[in-house]
Amino acid sequence: MGDFFMWMSKPLNQEDVEIWFNMNNMSMEKRELYGDIIIGLIELISSTYLGDDKTDMTDTKIYLNQEDIDAHFNWCWKKTIDNLEEENILFEYEGKHKDLIEEFIMKIFYYQSDKDFVNNLVPFFENLFSDFHPYSKSDLELITNIYKSFEKSYKN
Repeated sequence: MGDFFMWMSKPLNQEDVEIWFNMNNMSMEKRELYGDIIIGLIELISSTYLGDDKTDMTDTKIYLNQEDIDAHFNWCWKKTIDNLEEENILFEYEGKHKDLIEEFIMKIFYYQSDKDFVNNLVPFFENLFSDFHPYSKSDLELITNIYKSFEKSYKN
């Protein structure tokens, strides 16, 4: 199993990465757009989230239930899609792209207790969607899933 993880995380050469992107019809412009959308969404979620801080057990801290968390994500998602619409970049509100991002954000943001991990989400996605990032096979799988889910909901 260790060999498999090493194989999945080993950086690929740039030529193989370009071949991957070309085989999957993934343009640089759209990769950049989809990365900006995710980064903007994470920044909005981070800046507006009033949820619990497991390291601060004071009486003044707000604890949110699942309904509150879902409402917060949906508000941030709608605001992100609406902001894109103002720029004449049109996406479906519902779809696989929302489901994929919501599931991912729930795990890596709302249910994550490691503050350092949460604080590194934006840099992680900046690197993932950068053309200068040394991609591994697992990076390519993640970016491809994100790209293809957004492509299906893109209306322009």
